[in-house]
Amino acid sequence: MDSIKEREKKRIIRVAITEGLMAVTIILLTIILLFVVQGYGINPSEGRIERLGLVEFSSEPGGAVVSIDGNEIFFRTSTNRTLSAGKHEIVLSRAGYSSWAGEINVVEGMMYRTGARRLYKLEREVETVASSVEASSAYVSPDRKIMLYWTEEGKCYILRTNEGDVTELPIEKPFEVVEISGDHNKMLAKNADGDYVIIRIDKTAETINVTKNLGMNFDEVRSENASMERLLGLSNHQIFEINVVSAEATATTATDVASFVNYGSRIAYVSLPHSEMTSDGDNIVADRSVRELRTTEVGTLTSVALYQSADLFSPRLIKINEYYGDYYIALAEGEEVKVFSGRWPDGKNTMKIVAEKTLGWTPAVVDNGGNGKTVVFQNGNSAAFFDAEEFRISDYDIATMLSSEIGSAKIVSRGSLDGYSQYVVTEDGKLVAYDAEARNTFTLALNVKNLPITFSENGDFVYYFTEDRIERQRIK
Repeated sequence: MDSIKEREKKRIIRVAITEGLMAVTIILLTIILLFVVQGYGINPSEGRIERLGLVEFSSEPGGAVVSIDGNEIFFRTSTNRTLSAGKHEIVLSRAGYSSWAGEINVVEGMMYRTGARRLYKLEREVETVASSVEASSAYVSPDRKIMLYWTEEGKCYILRTNEGDVTELPIEKPFEVVEISGDHNKMLAKNADGDYVIIRIDKTAETINVTKNLGMNFDEVRSENASMERLLGLSNHQIFEINVVSAEATATTATDVASFVNYGSRIAYVSLPHSEMTSDGDNIVADRSVRELRTTEVGTLTSVALYQSADLFSPRLIKINEYYGDYYIALAEGEEVKVFSGRWPDGKNTMKIVAEKTLGWTPAVVDNGGNGKTVVFQNGNSAAFFDAEEFRISDYDIATMLSSEIGSAKIVSRGSLDGYSQYVVTEDGKLVAYDAEARNTFTLALNVKNLPITFSENGDFVYYFTEDRIERQRIK
């Protein structure tokens, strides 16, 4: 009887110990899981626990070897890796392609995306897409799916970049292309009379003269939606929403507008100068002339002031970007550049300045990198880039940074190839691609004409003009 009780006692003790160990294990695992969720991990180089950051490595094409601070990791792009906070040297390489090298700054508890960094095929065949082409001008759609170009005789052609197909269009010049619709069937343009028109690329006879249909003069017109059934137009310093189908214009809340940009129905604009009223104690006086950077949205009843500054600078340039749910508004006024970020303002200011810099030169162009990650400020050979991953603006002289590729040759044109790649064409016809940091450069072609260059939308080809033809190379 006693032996039975003793065995039962031991069993209870074993169960208690087992359950106790299980409880301790669960608690420890929960604590470890909470630490992992919060971004903590072991720093292998120092052998201690610290809060890490997560890095997403990508390349175009994929399958590149990733080296971090000189150490190659097992996984290929695209892949994720936790790294200690701070700066790290990254190299992406793949057999038969150029490599990409760069420095990233990892923030603890945050995710860093390198973006799809371009690796160029080393052995590339040149293919003639169209011969006997004496092109005088060209326009590339923002998504790089089509290129329109005109010859010296005034003939217009459309090139579909993924397929390499060229078709003549019965469209007459002169006019200035403003935008291409999302389905690539319509073109918003400004004709020789200064009228804004919508041209059906497949049915040019159905051209709509927006200016004449509404009986209004517009300083600027931009598309509000991909189908171009709705536009936004600036007339007499007020922004109107234009219904192209019904030929109606409805005033928005944006008044006293000097210039504007839009992202769909969301609008950012610079106001006309107005006097800021202050008090000298006894009287209200006009102190200074100021302008405001404001936002609004079609259909809302209010606009929101993001920023106010003295009316000293002209022109003011603005651009809207979106990157992983946050909006970015870039502002250049004189040599000062600022980038605001946050959720789109809805009745109150929800954006703040995340980066600003005095450049020492005045930007003439502000453009998006195409993927939302970068904003480009540029004037001649001077360039500055905002990086939405690091909230940092870096600036440099393009000719100096590319001197190993172009020598002392003069740069005659420059532009964007995709979200991360820029290009220049020199006076002797050399086409050189480089990344936003200007650390990685690559000569793509020679004897290139000073006209727009583009990647295909799928990233397989690069297209460019020579003196009498259009050529392309497969780059991946």
